[in-house]
Amino acid sequence: MHLGRYEIIEELGRGAMGVVYKARDPLLNRIVAIKTMSAEAAENDELRSRLEREAQLAAKLRHPNIITIYDVGEEEGIPFIAMEFLEGIDLRHITSQNIPLYPSEKWAILKQLCLGLHHAHKEGVVHRDIKPGNIRLLRDGTVKIMDFGIARVASSQLTQAGMVLGSVNYMSPEQVEGRKVDHRSDIFSVGILAYELLSYRLPFKSDSMSSTMFNILKGEHHPLDPVALKLPPGVNDIIVKCLEKRPEDRPQDVVEIVHRLDALASEIRNETPSDVSTPIGERPAGTPAPLPGEDPEATVVGDPQAADPSTTIQLWVHPHRFQRISESIEKKLPKKPTRVGVAPPLRSPSVTGLAPTRAVTAFGIRRHAPLLAATFFLLLVVLGLGSYWLSNRAEVEKERSELQQVISTHMAEAASRLAAEDYRGAVEELEKVLEAAPAHEEAERALMAAQQAQREQLSELVARGREMLRAGRFRDAIAALEQADGADPGNEDVEGLLAEAKEGAERTTEAGAAFERGLSALEGKDYARSVKELERALELDPEHREAQERLRFARTELARPRFGTLTVNAIPFGEVFLDGATVGVTPVNLEKVRVGSHTLRVIRNGYEEFQRTVVVEEGQARNVVAELVKKP
Repeated sequence: MHLGRYEIIEELGRGAMGVVYKARDPLLNRIVAIKTMSAEAAENDELRSRLEREAQLAAKLRHPNIITIYDVGEEEGIPFIAMEFLEGIDLRHITSQNIPLYPSEKWAILKQLCLGLHHAHKEGVVHRDIKPGNIRLLRDGTVKIMDFGIARVASSQLTQAGMVLGSVNYMSPEQVEGRKVDHRSDIFSVGILAYELLSYRLPFKSDSMSSTMFNILKGEHHPLDPVALKLPPGVNDIIVKCLEKRPEDRPQDVVEIVHRLDALASEIRNETPSDVSTPIGERPAGTPAPLPGEDPEATVVGDPQAADPSTTIQLWVHPHRFQRISESIEKKLPKKPTRVGVAPPLRSPSVTGLAPTRAVTAFGIRRHAPLLAATFFLLLVVLGLGSYWLSNRAEVEKERSELQQVISTHMAEAASRLAAEDYRGAVEELEKVLEAAPAHEEAERALMAAQQAQREQLSELVARGREMLRAGRFRDAIAALEQADGADPGNEDVEGLLAEAKEGAERTTEAGAAFERGLSALEGKDYARSVKELERALELDPEHREAQERLRFARTELARPRFGTLTVNAIPFGEVFLDGATVGVTPVNLEKVRVGSHTLRVIRNGYEEFQRTVVVEEGQARNVVAELVKKP
């Protein structure tokens, strides 16, 4: 079997998108890996563009820690990528099987990963799916970053807002929330991978995808135990910094992690893992002496005298270690049947040159005609059904892919709503998942949890609203009850309490206005008006303590006798009456007249009566001169 000029040797593995083959390039006489896309997947524009994007982005990256892309092609509508063939194992085999490594080996793996990512980020490429399954560990200890299928250029807008891409356990908070990501998202994923590589456990993994997403957004991880893991104490500082929830709080460049690793490298002490045999092999001539605590048979990867520590791996590793580890793991992996040249052909087989069978020779064709006719008819039926099945399968796969995208988007949004304590929103998102996939068990469990949280939140908000109402704190009651109304629109109890709170707030506002008017009158010593306004304020708000105090003062002042002086003269003289009572003949000097308004009259026979309202103020002297007019 051929793909373009490449000769297929064997099938290496199958996935949702296609098949990976081991092949030989006869032109350059080298072994390559061929990544193909199935015919059904090739019809999906998003998946096809993802494969093309992987080839384009990886091809522009040239670094010893990034897989090399050799060629891109298409054969009979089947797109494929020819890339570097990497003999070794994925890092996930190390972490999933708890394969013991020396601390310096883990250090070397992390540093090589960071150096490869640093190069990608410098070229403007964000990987977005850093996880152990995308990190290949070669037999000589070299690390290779693979699978740029969902990577993007930093300035690209290929990914829609709200679209969630990546592996859940290794996502950054911004990926979980479907926000735009940059290179700092990869740094968060590096923090998760480093935590797992050093401790063989994930920092945020939970029983369900939604719980894991919630932990990534809001949860805190347990710090590593450097003593138990035989690591420098400063390792936690590196991981904590990488796992900051806000991108601006993380290292802004992955090379910062490299420098931190270098700063701690001298503190690493190797101890042979209990179930790994002591390394064997001769150290090369001229190899520097090992560091304290290193195995004498270890050697150095890279140039320890390099001027820039971020360009080489200055750590001790053991010869043949990763080869033996790789071979040990490969023995444990399920055996795949070797398929050499027997993969399904891409082209339809030619019918020319086939020798006739005995059934269709000149002497036997008439005798077997009925059987041949029946066989031919059956073949047509089978081919027709097969064609229908293939087209239907492609449609089903497309619908399944679209359904999975809908589920992922709503599950991620539900996790984001849960993190923000928007339980109603989370319930709505999870109901959309179950509308699309009624048997989605994880969505059902998450929905039950969100509905329970919604009920508890509603109960708490209603209780707080009632308490604020009893205390007369109507504004606080409105805030709590409006939140409750948002959590459960149409709830009659909530609506009744909210109306009561708003009515109370209106009374409080009107009472405040009446109090201000009463206070103003009090300052003007208009005690009668002050008493009236303050009584209105207390009628609306009986608990208004200051209004109560001011009203007592106003009433006391209103009841207390207060006097001023009134002097009355008339031209010509006349008899003076004050509030209907005679007080003498002008001039009249009254030393003690009650404060307030009084009716003043001056009478003389043959003259018009003089009448006026006079206001006497406390401690003030009031002078009135009456000019009497003769009657006609």
